[in-house]
Formats: sequence, C-alpha cells, structure tokens
Amino acid sequence: MEVVVTGGMKMGLPLANPNQAGLLLKGQVFQSYGNWQGTDMRLELVVYPSQYTNDLPGNFVVNWLPGQSLIDALKTTLKIPYPNIPVSINIGQNFVFDTAEVHFCATLEELAQYVSDLTASVFKQEVTITLQAGKFVIFDKTYQPSPIEIAFTDLIGQPTWIQPKVMQMKTVMRADLQIGSRITMPQGFQNAPGLVTTLGSSLPSSVKYQSAFQNNFTVTELRHLGNSRSPSGEDWATVFNCFEGG
Repeated sequence: MEVVVTGGMKMGLPLANPNQAGLLLKGQVFQSYGNWQGTDMRLELVVYPSQYTNDLPGNFVVNWLPGQSLIDALKTTLKIPYPNIPVSINIGQNFVFDTAEVHFCATLEELAQYVSDLTASVFKQEVTITLQAGKFVIFDKTYQPSPIEIAFTDLIGQPTWIQPKVMQMKTVMRADLQIGSRITMPQGFQNAPGLVTTLGSSLPSSVKYQSAFQNNFTVTELRHLGNSRSPSGEDWATVFNCFEGG
C-alpha cells in the first residue's frame, strides 16, 4: 500500500508557518511489523520511494541517442516505469553523446547511481536523481535556485560542522526544503526592534543571538523527527546536512 505523510507547523501551533508545512514522505510500504517495549506499543513501517526491487525489477532503460540531450533521455526513461509522476530537471545542455548509450537498470537506485557515475566520469559534472515529495528532482551543480532564508527562530541549537565543508543544522519540522535546496543562514537579532542591550560584561551571552554559520549552503541530506506523544518542540524537527557554497 502507498503511504503519505505530511507535517510542519500549521496554524494554531507554535512558530506556525503554513509555507513550511506540507508533504514529507510519499512511498510504498515495503515491510511492516509491530513492536512492544515496556508500555509503548507501535507499528514500524519501512517505506520505499519506488515499488521496484531486484526481485521485482522495473523497466528502466536508458536509450541515450547520439546528439540527444540527457534531459530528453531521462524523461523518456522515467516515463515508462513512472508515467504519472512529474519530473523536474535542472541540468546543463552540455550532456550530449556522439554515440548511443544504452543501459538497463532494475531499480531507481541503480539508475541514479549509473547516471551519477557516468556524468561524473565523462562530463566531470555529476547529475543527481532524487524522488522527493512525489516528484522527481534531477539537478547538477549548475542548478542555482533562489536561496531560502533560514530565520533565527527556525533553528534548534547551533549548527555544527560534521565533515569538512559539511554543516548539520536542526530546525523546527518543515517540508519546504528538499535535497538540492539552497539556504541562507540567519544574520542574527542585532538590529531587531525591541532587542534589549546589555553591558559589556555580559558579552558572552549576546553571542547566542547570532549563528556561527553565515552565507549560503546547499542541502544534501535531510531527515524528519517526530514524536506524537511529546509536547516538546525539539521532538518535532528536521535535521539537514548541507555543504558550504551554492
């Protein structure tokens, strides 16, 4: 069966922002099982974005003709196994072969890995294929969407470096950011009306009013966390991994 999960701070909730609420997950239940731990009884669902597996392969045939752009080739490839899923492609026009490139994949994951490896090795420019919120989003480094500004009140704690040039931040749960989205970190509250100024001796505490991370980042990974039995805002959050730049 298919499952659809929506989330975010809708009207009536703290920090309500309807623009950030929406579809979080859409896919097919691959496995479900019950669990009982103490007084907590729950049902676990393993959800795949694609219904195709190695045991039940899909018809992912890449028939990349000479002189044809990768944009047209991918549209044709995805239209066969997913005729009703919209496709958004934001890549350059330089992905063109002089000879035919034909390849078969059993799953969406195999197709994404094949296209990523091929474009990175031949064109030195990796193309990423993702299935997000019921829509294919395909992009490369030339994709430069308008950055979405992160408000200081969106953040839960301070962002932190987890790898070289990779930042992780935690925000209130939101559905408007996807893989490939560009964000602008908040500038702080220094000029906000009504901000109470303090003495120089309290300088360390005033540093909390500004994020240690500035400028633009690009989202590479994300996950949503929610606990229906918790009233704490920290238990309704989205965690993003972002690389510097973009």
